[in-house]
Amino acid sequence: MTTLQPPFDDCLFALSTISHLLEYPRPLKHSSLQQKHLKVLNLLALLLITEPNSDVAATTLIRTTRSVTILFSKNRPCTAPESSYIQTLQDIITSTTRETSSIEDTCRHALSLVIDNCSGKVKARLNKLVNRLKSGFTANPPSPDTSTLLWERLQSTGFPSPSDIPLEKSIAHWLTALRNAPTRALAGTRASSTLFIAYAIGHTPGIDSVIDDPVLLRRLQKLGDYFAAVCCLVEGYSELEPRLTITIREIAPPPPEIITLKYDILGTVNAWASHRVHHPLTPESLLSAYPSLTSLFVPPPSTDWIVPPDNPPPRTVTTSVHAECTLLTHLLTLKLPLLELGTSKSVCWACGSFIAALGKSYTGTIHLSGRQGKVHAGWRFPEGTSVAVRDAVEQCLSHEMDIVLARAARARRSDSEPSGYDQKRNVFKTTVGEILSEEFWSAVE
Repeated sequence: MTTLQPPFDDCLFALSTISHLLEYPRPLKHSSLQQKHLKVLNLLALLLITEPNSDVAATTLIRTTRSVTILFSKNRPCTAPESSYIQTLQDIITSTTRETSSIEDTCRHALSLVIDNCSGKVKARLNKLVNRLKSGFTANPPSPDTSTLLWERLQSTGFPSPSDIPLEKSIAHWLTALRNAPTRALAGTRASSTLFIAYAIGHTPGIDSVIDDPVLLRRLQKLGDYFAAVCCLVEGYSELEPRLTITIREIAPPPPEIITLKYDILGTVNAWASHRVHHPLTPESLLSAYPSLTSLFVPPPSTDWIVPPDNPPPRTVTTSVHAECTLLTHLLTLKLPLLELGTSKSVCWACGSFIAALGKSYTGTIHLSGRQGKVHAGWRFPEGTSVAVRDAVEQCLSHEMDIVLARAARARRSDSEPSGYDQKRNVFKTTVGEILSEEFWSAVE
């Protein structure tokens, strides 16, 4: 097994604090059907987020001849109130019949339950939308086709007829009211209407020509995703064969743990420099390469701030097994030919590396909705992770630490490159430099 010096957790914490953003060789590509499946799974994951921040869920769907099971996991075990909420949501969904009135009543009932239990996240999304609205916005006249679709969706919400007031003015008026009184928008029964209108406007084809600010439009769509998620769940169940049952079941991760790190940021980078037989860095060179660290060096930086390995600072971090890894580890035991994972957020760098490493020995195909390049401190391997998978992820981490060291060394000594540096590839010469390659990701579609 690879042994990192400094420890794995310290390296992750350092990369996270430095805001080291990684780039992958290619984006994930899916067929239109795969995209639809993953979109539904992402929406279902959204319904499981009860906290405004740092709450993540992953979902998948298993169908047999007798049942449909929605499996999910979070970065921590569900609390008792969360388990009760999910059970109540399941009970509401399974009360649906095929009649249109029943479907509509169930959607309203379920949406009200979701708003009550996910209020922190709903408010967080609304606040992001309001903050963008405060920067100013315009609503342009829609095309005839877009106008027709918009009016079909909005006429039941109290919006004036386009023959009385142009739709773009009605939309601008609604957005202005949302900006000026966001608390009122989520008060009582008004909350369900707000989420429906956000969905109706945000997801109408051609709306990007009416609201031409892509950030504003995306935030409006994300607020409306709650309505879309409830509709997917309710209407999806109503279309199932009557003999099929539906169950929402948690695959619980181990509880989070608090650990003590061995080094601070500079100490970690210099421990890595020592591991690579490289001269230590000064705070100035690290700051020059990563100006975002300025707040960590007050008073002015000095070489005396280097933390010796035998005198670690009392720095702690909470570690957890991420939802995607817990769920995927369980799914691999089922030996299915195709695994589709939906997530409330794109998978982080460590999860992406872990899933790619698993995919190398997996005979089936793994579909993910998306991945990002962010490194999150406190990421932890699931229990029972093989030595081969651990080695692959740790080799990826070694590669990224080499890049940080090379960048800081260049900032310190721009007139020459450090020993062992490959100027053409902008990384240290290492046997793991090609791990994040096309071939490495070939098992993850």
